[in-house]
Amino acid sequence: MPYVDRFTISVDIGATNIRVALTDGARLIDKIMEPTVRLRDSLDLAMQVIRLSRIIIGKHRVEGIAAIGIATIGPMDMRTGELFNVANLAMETRIDRIPLKKPIEDEFDTPVFMINDASAAALAEHMFGIGVGLANLVYITLSTGIGGGVIVDNKLIKGKDGNAHEVGHIVVDIEERLICGCGGRGHWEAYCSGSGIPKYTRLIAESEKDLWSSSLLYQETGGCLDRVTSKHVYDLARRGDRFSMKIVESVGRINAMGFASVINVYDPELITVGGSIAFYNPDLTLPYIERWVGRYTVNRVPRITITPLGADIGLYGGMAAAVKGLKGEI
Repeated sequence: MPYVDRFTISVDIGATNIRVALTDGARLIDKIMEPTVRLRDSLDLAMQVIRLSRIIIGKHRVEGIAAIGIATIGPMDMRTGELFNVANLAMETRIDRIPLKKPIEDEFDTPVFMINDASAAALAEHMFGIGVGLANLVYITLSTGIGGGVIVDNKLIKGKDGNAHEVGHIVVDIEERLICGCGGRGHWEAYCSGSGIPKYTRLIAESEKDLWSSSLLYQETGGCLDRVTSKHVYDLARRGDRFSMKIVESVGRINAMGFASVINVYDPELITVGGSIAFYNPDLTLPYIERWVGRYTVNRVPRITITPLGADIGLYGGMAAAVKGLKGEI
């Protein structure tokens, strides 16, 4: 049954793609997607959201919408409705702050509720997924970056600026060998995200020169580490490449450390996992986390599983943000 009496727009802003859906507050009626624009101006992202929203509103001849819910990569400032110091968006020039809330509200003359994409996903799991009825859950995305959304005692944890969920920036390496996209050192995201795994591959190749030079990964990339992608690593690990398997196992153990930190801090009943790394490689992701996570935890290890909401969880999250926002619960 719909939670609202009028249509809402749900927006999922990722580093790679932007998705926009028309919803009735309980289901996604229709959705469109296109690659996230490469930013030349601070307003480019808002203008892309406006254009895609106009397309789907026009397609269904909707007259007036109740709200727009935006699930977005961060960090973000919930007070001003802006993104700042975003590590993973492509930019032609440095842009320190990216306004979203105000230009979109002004365009549609309707309230905009904007939260971090992983927080939105946690809300989605709580309202529409396997977290229904649970008071404590965490959502973790393993994608271009690593993020988290946290619900404790049925309340979404936000923090002073809306960034209490930035679990990808937990420090997992005291030696600070890799620099994260945010500029910090030793962060989980720098080693285990879609953007970080190629960097971690270089680090391992430098210390395992013989294993690297004899690997299938070396052959497929012509020995050029700049050509390595996360997909290469996982695909070749499945083919039995020892070097790729070493990376996958090392990434799995670091992931276990990150998950253990989340469990120790938030004590959830459930952790659901999403993002491209997890969706495409569940067989090479979850087993390693499950194998090692207990080594690093104090609290009881909860159920850890891939989210059943799949790649649409961000859109469900945007819908949840709109519904909760209209009720004054965000």
